[in-house]
Order: sequence, then C-alpha cells, then structure tokens
Amino acid sequence: MKHIHNAVGIKYLPKTYLIEIGAISAFNKSIISNDKNHAKKKEYDTSLITKVATPPTFSRFLNPGEFETEIDNPYSNRLDGGSEWHYFKDITHGDIMTISGEISRVKIKNGSLGDMCIVTSNFDYVNQKNELSCTQISTIIYYNFSINHKINLTPHTTKIKQKPHEIPTTINIGYLNIGDALPELIKQPSTQQLVMYAGASRDFYQIHYDQQFAQAIGLPTVIVHGALKSAFLGQMLTNFINESANLTRLLVRYNSIDFEGCVMKCKGTITNIHTTDSKKIIDCDVWIENSDGIKTTKGTATFKLN
Repeated sequence: MKHIHNAVGIKYLPKTYLIEIGAISAFNKSIISNDKNHAKKKEYDTSLITKVATPPTFSRFLNPGEFETEIDNPYSNRLDGGSEWHYFKDITHGDIMTISGEISRVKIKNGSLGDMCIVTSNFDYVNQKNELSCTQISTIIYYNFSINHKINLTPHTTKIKQKPHEIPTTINIGYLNIGDALPELIKQPSTQQLVMYAGASRDFYQIHYDQQFAQAIGLPTVIVHGALKSAFLGQMLTNFINESANLTRLLVRYNSIDFEGCVMKCKGTITNIHTTDSKKIIDCDVWIENSDGIKTTKGTATFKLN
C-alpha cells in the first residue's frame, strides 16, 4: 500500500465499455434539461437515435478501473479541480472504449480548505480499432473538513430575467475576428438537474444532491459538479460551431463554487486565428460568470474549421 502523497506513477487498471445510445442520450439530457427550448424538442425520435452527438465531456462517464496498487487516502472530502481534454476521434454509439491512466502529479499545499492534496491523473480513451479517441488530464483536490475552514459563501439564486442569446447554426469564418464574443449561454441548474447529471456521469458524491450532507461539511447548500460546468461550456461551444468545425481541445479550471439554483453565464471570446495544414484553427477563452460578475470557472478551447 502506498500513501497518496507518494502515489505518482500508480496506474489505474484498464476498463472497457460498450457505448450505448441510452448512455449518450442520458448524458445529453442531464446537460440541457433546464434549457427553455429543451421541452419543445421531440424526444426519442427513432430515426435519429444513432445520430445523437456525444457531448465533449462524455468521457467523465467512462471511469477507469481500480488502482493497480492500493492507496492509503486519509482525506475525507474532495472537490473537482478541473480537466483538460484533447479530441482526436468521435466517441459514438456502438464503440467499445478502453480507458487506462495513471497518477501523474501529486501536490501538497495549505489553502482555504486547510491541508490539501491535489492529485492529477492522465487518461487515454481508445476505441475498438485501437484509435485514440481522446485524452483527459483530471485534477482532484482532497481535503479534510474542519469547522475552522467552513466555506463562507452565499448562494445567489436570482431568477433569470433575460432570455438566452440565440445561437447561430453556422459559422462564416469571414466574419470571425480576434476579440469577437461567442454567443452567451445562460444556465440555472436545479437540484433535479444535478441528480440527473450525477446519474448520467456516475458521480454520486453527495455534495451535489444531499442538502444535509453538504451542510455537514460546511457548505450552505449543494454545489454544481465541476464537470457539469465544463459540460455547459462544451455545450456553448458545440452549439456555436455546430457542424462547421470540430472541437479539438477544452481546458477548464474551477476557481470558485457555484450552487444549485444560481445563475451561471457561459461566455467566450476569440483569442487567436491561424492556419495549419490548410485548416483554420480558432482559439478562444471561455468562462462562467455568476450573478455578481465573478468568473467562477475559466478555461480555453480550440476548434478546427471543416
């Protein structure tokens, strides 16, 4: 057995999944369930069932196996610190995906939650053709709750007054310039949506749906999954690029907590436009703002024009 402080290099046992349309559909629904236009869409259109797009962060559904070496982890609580995805091949209905990975970094620090152990893991997602579909670098923050480090944040549950911006269905690269803003996407996740995402992503940590548990560890109420915030930004990006481009990279870091019922504004701006192998490459900054204008989540993304 190794202590978690000395866990660098420990591998996860590979695990294989058959990707079913139900899992993709449930993941999609958990992300868009509170959207105003979601209720207007037809559900279970059998003519489109094998064409459901896999969300960019779907790999969070695909957990690796146990550690090959048992780890002594004395920390009782955890928070998602962020993830970086690189995309090479779409994950689609019927694929057989194998996930492998290892712990690549462990950092010990003292912060707002007291003593923290920050663990970074690298994962590869390989399909039945031995093609690398995507990679993920995931960071988890482990800590022990202390009443001396109670999280003194107040949820902002202001109701959405403005309507979400209309999302263009196509891109005309001639009209894209550095500094241009991406169409804003507004979210206000309910506890029901958090429960849906917990099931769809198989992240059942109680701080996301159990009020009593959340309050027992110093939170005023349940909090939004970090990975769901990444999924919201992924939705904003894929809505914007539609079929005109492919998302090739998404990096997201969580700077502050967002609570259920809070207004979350997903935003982005174009930061760079260049050409590689005759393809236009677009880089952008992306983020989520709360109702006070604080950027609780920051990231970057890259997409390649078709």
